[in-house]
Amino acid sequence: MALNVLLTNDDGYDAPGIQSLQEALTAAGHNVTVAAPRVNQSAQGSSLGGAEALASDIAVTQYDEAGNYWIDGRPAVAVDTALDALLADQGFDLVVSGTNKGENIGSSENISGTVNGAMAGLKHGLPAIAVSADADEAGDEGFANAAAYTVDLLQRLEDQQQAEQPLLPKGTGLSVNVPQGDIDGAVLTEITRKSSTEFPITQNEDGTYGSQGIDQQSSGGLFNEGDQFLDGNITVSAIDGNWGANEQARSALETRLEELLSDGVAPAGDHAPLNVMLVNDGGYEAQGLTTTREALQDAGYDVTVVAPTDSQQAVGSALTLGSFEVTEYEAGYHVDATPSTTVYTGLDALLTGADQPDLIVSGVDDGASVGLQASSSGTLGAAVASVFNYDIPAIAVSAGTDDSGEVPSGLYETSADFLVNVIGDLQATQAGNGSQLLPQGEGLSINVPLDANSADFAFTLPDEANDGQRHIVDNGEGGYRYEIDAPVNTDNAWSEGTHYNQGNITLTPIDGSYQADDATTLATGDLLGMEYGRVNDWSAEADDSDATPMPGHEMPGHDQDSGLSLIGGLEELFQDVTAGIGQLVAQLGAPTSGDFHSQHTSLEWSSGPQHQTISFSHEQYHRDAMNEAFSSQNTDYSAGPVGQMFEQRSFATARDAFGRTDGQQSHDVWHSDVSPFGNDTAQAFFSQDDMLAAMSGGNDATSEAPAVMPDMMSVMESGQPMLTGLSDQMPSPEFFMG
Repeated sequence: MALNVLLTNDDGYDAPGIQSLQEALTAAGHNVTVAAPRVNQSAQGSSLGGAEALASDIAVTQYDEAGNYWIDGRPAVAVDTALDALLADQGFDLVVSGTNKGENIGSSENISGTVNGAMAGLKHGLPAIAVSADADEAGDEGFANAAAYTVDLLQRLEDQQQAEQPLLPKGTGLSVNVPQGDIDGAVLTEITRKSSTEFPITQNEDGTYGSQGIDQQSSGGLFNEGDQFLDGNITVSAIDGNWGANEQARSALETRLEELLSDGVAPAGDHAPLNVMLVNDGGYEAQGLTTTREALQDAGYDVTVVAPTDSQQAVGSALTLGSFEVTEYEAGYHVDATPSTTVYTGLDALLTGADQPDLIVSGVDDGASVGLQASSSGTLGAAVASVFNYDIPAIAVSAGTDDSGEVPSGLYETSADFLVNVIGDLQATQAGNGSQLLPQGEGLSINVPLDANSADFAFTLPDEANDGQRHIVDNGEGGYRYEIDAPVNTDNAWSEGTHYNQGNITLTPIDGSYQADDATTLATGDLLGMEYGRVNDWSAEADDSDATPMPGHEMPGHDQDSGLSLIGGLEELFQDVTAGIGQLVAQLGAPTSGDFHSQHTSLEWSSGPQHQTISFSHEQYHRDAMNEAFSSQNTDYSAGPVGQMFEQRSFATARDAFGRTDGQQSHDVWHSDVSPFGNDTAQAFFSQDDMLAAMSGGNDATSEAPAVMPDMMSVMESGQPMLTGLSDQMPSPEFFMG
């Protein structure tokens, strides 16, 4: 049937990509209306154009007789204008954003105007698809491939659509990236840091700063969109427009901090010094930043300011393109760029090596950053840049404003003091020497309301609730403008916006990723007839039986039709873990040159779209990831004999086991260049790609492998299940020794 499609982009209404896609969708019988930016808005991310743009009228012009429009604003503004006012009565079925000139992979997802145009559709309750392609000029094959695939994708979704139901699960969109040239197939993937191109900030010869593109190579990963795109496949990643972490992260943070924060005073004098990089969106001279710096220094922390030169409110995750100035002053540096670019500059070029910060603090800034619409906050955007791109923990802090738009007297101080308490309490509960302040890949967003009391706080997650609904109205003079309506509350017990509106300080864990959760990703794969991590024919008419299987899943003596979910369920995890342990046992008995050393020691496995890691350390066995992986099966790995064995053994501190040498986490371990023993046994060990116990040559730590062997053999010989809840599926000891 014909769909009513709102089509936008970030390259501008007359760009070849959007024209190609409009033609293809129209030819397929869909009703397409364009509402796109007037000019190129590449890399403007979730920006609304800044505080001045929010207070200004938005120009709109119909550019053809078919009723298509250009809008003088960022992609998110174009979509808001169309859905709130300009085309509010059109009854759109979905938003399509693209086709973008150039792919948006990995770390580019957050800063892409194309992707955030789709996110704006999600915030309006519509399914949305962002389409990007390796293409440049009109007629390029990448644009043609993208248009053809989008038409087929919509056909697949229509074929599966139930009566009165949306095309995709509620709150779900897709980010599609299409390569140039011959395409092997399409793959359901996840968003990780792995990108097709990196853009580090460096200093130019004239003293200014800017980014340089560095093409990346595939490391052969099956799940992340970066590797699959580089391998010539179309990638399809499920997105939710939510930078918040999950309920497990929220609950863990509450367990860790609630009692200490209730005491009201951080442990005094017993915390280790931290190097803190202080950024904001209000500019380096903002009062909130100065107050925060003084509070952190009074608490004994080393603080270096790396902040924007001028106010950058409401620019979200946008980047500054081209060259920009960096000026050193007594407190650090101010950067003539957006908050995200400022963070990149600080971490790529200014505070490197031994000067790399332990923590990024963003704020204290003016105005709350709560709910899903907080993605337009530069304060939050800076924290997201640190957490997602660099895996450095970050805390964003925002203070409420009164009716005049000002932060009341004393609220900066209250916010900064609360921040200092939180940091001290995080240090007091920090696990192990050298471990990060927050779990890997997590940050924190703190919002302090008017009349805040430090004893009134809540551990929350973002949802539709906010401190004032932002929407666009007709100004009555042929233009449009933003207005702020009353606060919105929800009945979600952990709603960030609702708790903020009730007067609670909110503490919200963030992961900085638009990636949808595992269940949503798998449900989306079912709708599309795609299996996670497998190459599928990209035509809507294709028979799904031709999907390319993952390597290494043909287990001797194991029934492939066990009734368990093949992708993301117990069978996948069971195969990964048992096969990997089998290889580990076989190789632990091999002759070695003594103890083997590990720079990175972890046990990794795949349980659905999110790869998980068990990191072994002297002081703590990290159970959260494994427990999360088993949560849907009500199974507790840590209670099993192998879990106890790993916990009791003094394995060296572990970080990543991704086998990378460029310092960037890859999130997949299907192909790794690490070597467990430094001799010929490495090849046999790593021939099993599904799960790696990576113990590589390095100088960070040492683990005595022979000590593990008796425990593992004892478990197998006793017939005990290695994974609690999987006893019926566990192979015999002979399998492990085969």
